[in-house]
Amino acid sequence: MTTRRTHFSWDQEINLGGSPLIPRSDADRQMVTAQHLVSQLGEQPGVILADEVGLGKTFVALAVAASVATSTQRRNPVIVMVPPALTQKWPQEWKTFAEYCLPANSKLRATEHTIERPAEFLRLFDDDAKRRKHIAFVSHGALTRQLADPYTKLAIIRSAYYRSKTLGASRSRFPRWGRRLLNSNSLNKHFTPELIEQLLVNPLDHWQELLNFYMPDTAHDDDPVYLGLPHMIKESGVDLGPLRGILAGLPSKETSTINARLIEARRALNDAIQEIWGVIITHAPISSPLLIMDEAHHARHEGKIAGLFRSGSDYNDSHDRLDSGALAGKFDHMLFLTATPFQLGHRELINVLSRFNGVRWPNASDRQNFATSLQGITVSLDRFQSSASRTQKLWSRLTRSDVESLPENWWEPGRTLSAEMSDNSRIVAVHSSITDLEHHMHKTEEQLRPWVVRHIRNDRSERRNSRPGDSIRTDGDPNVGLAIDSESIFPFLLAARARSLATDNRLGTSQARAFFAEGLASSFEAYKDTRKNREALENAPNSFEIGEPDPHLAWYLNWVERTMPSHDPRTASLHPKIRATVERTMDVWRQGEKVLIFCFYRETGRTLRREISAAMERELYSTAATSLRMNVRDTEAISARINNTSENILTSDSAPRRQLEAKLNSMGLDATLSDAETAAFTGAVLRFLRTTSFLVRYVFPHGTGTGALFPSLEETDSHGRTVLSRLQAFVDRLAQLSDSQRASALEALNHIQTGQYMTLDEAEGDTSTTMILPNVRLANGSVKKQTRNILVSAFNMPFFPEVLISSSVLSEGVDLHWECRTIIHHDLDWNPSNLEQRTGRLDRIGSMATAVGKPIDVYEPYTAGLQDEKTFKVVMDRAQWFNIVMGDSVELNEQTIDGIAERVPMPVALQELLSLNLAVSE
Repeated sequence: MTTRRTHFSWDQEINLGGSPLIPRSDADRQMVTAQHLVSQLGEQPGVILADEVGLGKTFVALAVAASVATSTQRRNPVIVMVPPALTQKWPQEWKTFAEYCLPANSKLRATEHTIERPAEFLRLFDDDAKRRKHIAFVSHGALTRQLADPYTKLAIIRSAYYRSKTLGASRSRFPRWGRRLLNSNSLNKHFTPELIEQLLVNPLDHWQELLNFYMPDTAHDDDPVYLGLPHMIKESGVDLGPLRGILAGLPSKETSTINARLIEARRALNDAIQEIWGVIITHAPISSPLLIMDEAHHARHEGKIAGLFRSGSDYNDSHDRLDSGALAGKFDHMLFLTATPFQLGHRELINVLSRFNGVRWPNASDRQNFATSLQGITVSLDRFQSSASRTQKLWSRLTRSDVESLPENWWEPGRTLSAEMSDNSRIVAVHSSITDLEHHMHKTEEQLRPWVVRHIRNDRSERRNSRPGDSIRTDGDPNVGLAIDSESIFPFLLAARARSLATDNRLGTSQARAFFAEGLASSFEAYKDTRKNREALENAPNSFEIGEPDPHLAWYLNWVERTMPSHDPRTASLHPKIRATVERTMDVWRQGEKVLIFCFYRETGRTLRREISAAMERELYSTAATSLRMNVRDTEAISARINNTSENILTSDSAPRRQLEAKLNSMGLDATLSDAETAAFTGAVLRFLRTTSFLVRYVFPHGTGTGALFPSLEETDSHGRTVLSRLQAFVDRLAQLSDSQRASALEALNHIQTGQYMTLDEAEGDTSTTMILPNVRLANGSVKKQTRNILVSAFNMPFFPEVLISSSVLSEGVDLHWECRTIIHHDLDWNPSNLEQRTGRLDRIGSMATAVGKPIDVYEPYTAGLQDEKTFKVVMDRAQWFNIVMGDSVELNEQTIDGIAERVPMPVALQELLSLNLAVSE
């Protein structure tokens, strides 16, 4: 039951088909979805947009934001809350959206960057009409951070002094110490006692003028403090007594202990101000017609994010009333974005929906109507989940002999079972349960359809070429895992015995798992490192060590490590999965394509980087030696010839370079790029063409003279693309980007390293001094965020890096699909939604795969007969049931893992039948 609360009208001038980056069919679907969402938001407090990964939820959300802002005459900003990893992406996407999807005369304005501090967020709401931003991007943590803004702190101190009859002497002393007490890098040398005195005695709306007068070299074009702050303090009724007590005790003169006293006072002042801020923030008189929250599944549990929307009428498990969150009652409506609504678990989905309770309710009846609707959804989901769990349990009892002779689609609801089928009690029970589940599924769809919108592409088998297990090898069998060579089999046998011993000791029936077996399945280095350093695992949910092993188990684990090949790079590739990943990467690289590799373990990432780099180097020198008719062992002489060729072909005054620059200009650079951007692009091309990788692979087959360059640029790859055509396609894509996106891409070109080698360091996630080719780059938690952003931009260009190895840090929210269609899940994940998120980095609108007319190659290697194979079977089985048994929250211990791995696979047609359909029909 819903009630019309607000009238939002669709902005007819929005055209999602205006972007050349979005195919018409996708743009049409997005338009229909956005219009539906605008309509639904007028009827109810919120909606969840849960489209599959890669379907363009961002542009749909921006279209809704623009329509709502226009419908409300742009009085108050629409707020878009974004996770930390996407703070750069959303403002850039807005600029592209504004350029291609809004009319040229649109008056809508958005913040240039994502706001990450609470004081800046509040200042959005007191801007006048000329300055006001109509759409504001705000990070998830903006309002959960401590107050750091010195001007807002000073304004709170001013309120403590205001009308105080006992702080007259203190107020006259404060300006002398104010700069040191506020202790902020943003306060420059002009923040003098005289200025502080003026700020304390003047109202907040005079502060901007005062700052511009006393700080002429620093332009303040906005009020430095949210003007509603005094109202927040008054309405909250916060006790300013503790702060006044600290102010009263400020020193009156300079003494030998003044520094220590001021440090202590500064600490006490900050603590008191943070306490006051936590109280008054919920009383900010701010208002917004709509909140859009990306990655809304982060609000499924009580915590900082969920707490922002908590209403004072909410109760916890102990039935205690909870304090209101900072954003409770500030928004008329909410739009949540998440690609994984049914991976949450049905109770978690209810939790996410319940966050809509934090909107500003016009009356009690509307709030009660929402509570009634939520209760109906809860009852329906409970019944659906109960039926789904029962069906899964009954299905797990089936044996392969039960189903191997049954007719196709024997499970269809309403189907009359044959006499033979009726004699099998397990078949009868499953068939009856599926009929019941389908009934509850349709009931749940009716309940959820107003609240959740989800589109799933039905051409997955055409878009993706799944290659599990041994099929990562050229002639490998997809039905079996990778074999272990006799040369390295002993540590695996010992590990299998150790795991069996752990299970025999009943360790496997607890929450613990044989974590050592998972590390060994990844790489020898991961096994060694994780035994020493538990934090070496980047992101492995539900994995933890079995604890202190007993002496027998410890004996086996020690011998596993002692029988492994040494850390010598020459023996690391004896690990079957490392070797397979390296070989497949090299095969794709030889075809001129890029490769994306995901792995959990940091040591595995470093090992892969080192091994792939070494394999490339060996092949480059071997190829060069053949082309140059030199001895492959004479690396110094070969390097000299490579460098000499580079200098001869592309020196500043060479004829090939002049011809190349003319060729690049003919691609339309002058119409696409500024002079500075053209210089950056041309410089990047020249650096790339002078690399060892390009010269050896493309130029040397045509010779080493100046005439060899242009034939190399016309060489075609496996898709018929020449180097020049790839560069032309890149220039055309640059032309389609917004100014900020184009600037970001060209900045990455300037920063990406293309030298012959690069030394690893901590910023690259490694502390060794190994020399690595720049073709292969690593992105994990040790790599700085700025470096990761550069790597993402560069990977989407036809230059370096050609191989990107990542942990979970790039598994959500980034686009890696423009120049890559091969992904290797070197380490599998127990949660299929995590694998889906990773693959979604390539399976996106406008992907390279679509451009060349070939599917994305998805490799999921696993080692036969070991924990690795069991992981693969479990994750595949869970993927089949994930959208049916919502969340599949089974505890993954050794016992349940064994049971899941042996389950009869569920037919694809049955999965599709029992999956909720919440798409918007045109």
